[in-house]
Amino acid sequence: VHYGTSIPPQYAQQKSEVLDSQGTVVKTIQAPKTAAQIAAEKKQKAAAAEKARQEAAQRQHDQVLMDTYTSVADMQRDLKSRITAIDSQINVTNSSISGLQSSLADYENRADRSTKAGKPVPANVQQKLDDLRSQLATNQKLLMQQQRKKNEIRAQFKTDIARFKQLQAEQANN
Repeated sequence: VHYGTSIPPQYAQQKSEVLDSQGTVVKTIQAPKTAAQIAAEKKQKAAAAEKARQEAAQRQHDQVLMDTYTSVADMQRDLKSRITAIDSQINVTNSSISGLQSSLADYENRADRSTKAGKPVPANVQQKLDDLRSQLATNQKLLMQQQRKKNEIRAQFKTDIARFKQLQAEQANN
């Protein structure tokens, strides 16, 4: 305990109290925060801000669900429509892949015939082989993306339908 009008340097980093003439505490001065305390508060504020952002995003998504759909049947029809559209894209991509594979096999046979005859593969045939392989790889990648998108849509609708049911139940209880 130290009484005086100024705080000695060795106690400046500690909590202090200001007393009036009767010795009653009139003001408490908190100790300066340590770097660890400041970092912890910053982390806590960031977590609180992220939680608030997620809650706001959920409220917005909930509002979109309630404004867009009137029933689970509406949602299921929308899901079916989206899956049908992606299935159509997948079918087109599969057809393209089949055509590319057929062309690739034809050009590979041409290249094999040249090689077996002891001749080099003509430049135009080699270029076509390279192009077909590139197009085939691109379309196979596209097919995988389309299938992944289809799975993502199904998963999102499953989650949205469950949330929609929950929101409808909450509305019915209010």
